[in-house]
Amino acid sequence: MLFSEIIGQEETKDKLRKFVETGKIPHAILFHGKEGVGKLPLAVAFAQYLCCQHRENGDACGKCPSCQQIAKLSHPDVHFVFPFTKSSKQNTCSCLMPEWRENFTSQNGYFTFDQWSNVLGDKKLTIYTSEGSEIIHKLSLNSYESEYRIMIIWQADKMEIECANRLLKTLEEPNSKTIFLLVSEHPELMLTTILSRTQQIVVPTLSNDDLKSALQKNFSVESEQDADEIVRISNGSYTALLENIKNENENNENFDFFVQIMRTAYTIVQRLPNFNLWTLRDWAETAGKKGAAEQIQFLQYAQRMLRESFMFNFHHNELNYLSQKENEFVERFAPFIHEKNIYELMDEFAVAEEHIRRNVNSKMVFFDLACKIMVLIKKARE
Repeated sequence: MLFSEIIGQEETKDKLRKFVETGKIPHAILFHGKEGVGKLPLAVAFAQYLCCQHRENGDACGKCPSCQQIAKLSHPDVHFVFPFTKSSKQNTCSCLMPEWRENFTSQNGYFTFDQWSNVLGDKKLTIYTSEGSEIIHKLSLNSYESEYRIMIIWQADKMEIECANRLLKTLEEPNSKTIFLLVSEHPELMLTTILSRTQQIVVPTLSNDDLKSALQKNFSVESEQDADEIVRISNGSYTALLENIKNENENNENFDFFVQIMRTAYTIVQRLPNFNLWTLRDWAETAGKKGAAEQIQFLQYAQRMLRESFMFNFHHNELNYLSQKENEFVERFAPFIHEKNIYELMDEFAVAEEHIRRNVNSKMVFFDLACKIMVLIKKARE
């Protein structure tokens, strides 16, 4: 991966180039920051820059054998460690390299922990203690083609404690020309002794200009306003931007369904004609016909909308990440979401989500939720 292929992060790229130009390359670097800002691509691009045989214009050449191997994640001196699920067929990361390569290549390095979990079909992924022994073994071998042996550890905070301790020992007594590149969204979960032995690089959120440039380069957007809206609600994350594009239609459906229940609950509270509990039942019946995945997605969307509505009351636009349509609704809806009911509303939607995950009768879950929404909207007016 080339530096030029990474979205934004010019300051961080310059810092990495300077390490090489001055010959002062840290034996361990920790890239940390928000999800979707390019931490893993930066680590891989830095490894390629280090191993490149013909660096030019502040980047790897992309043509030499080393560059071509790293582009395929198959360089014999560049190793990867990542969370996975151990089984009789796979007990080290090496067993899953085909899946890792395919996922990295298809996403160009921009993917989330949840997306990797979906690839493996398991949410509980770990870097096992046994991987610590594998790290030590790989780094004990002589380098094959490169001047450096490089170990890239993605989601380093997912290491089991004994694995972390084995890594620590290696960091305390690093082999010559051995470089660790650690990547994490949650460095606070890592051993402080490991943190103290790394050169920490905080990778900032992406600027709106960088995100917009990437959006317009890679996707067809109907208008400038649509592009600005997608960029704004992505909040500096490219993976969030990709998810927002993918889920645009689904979000529209969830928005309409959220507005329907909130308006229905409010109307019943107002005791307007032609509205009664049968209206709530009809909404629950419709919700109950959706698939479990759609139901969970709606409940998560509703929780986001409740949070955004609550934050809207503080009149800090920079704290809100809403589309234009969502914003127009929230302007009218936010006064009914405040300290008297926000926590209970959030709890009720979270409980409903948990019940759906446990295969509780969905029509009962949504009717119960609808009734509680009505009560809590009424509470907001008292």
